[in-house]
Amino acid sequence: MTHVTCPGCELRFTPYAAATLTHCPFCGGGLIEADASRLVGYQLAEPVVSLDDVHDVFTSVLPPPPPSHSPQPPSVG
Repeated sequence: MTHVTCPGCELRFTPYAAATLTHCPFCGGGLIEADASRLVGYQLAEPVVSLDDVHDVFTSVLPPPPPSHSPQPPSVG
């Protein structure tokens, strides 16, 4: 059995998380597949959300920003 891992962080990722990752979300390093026996003691990384997901959560909870008051052009006439 193999797991996707970040050798720099000594983290291993679930198959679900590994399917969407190309780099370690914590350090940005490359990921490798390693035999499970080599990963004894590696911590299982918690599920990671993207910054876009975090932005969506905050914008759905926070009130909208106040309207901007741009200067009105002088009326002609």
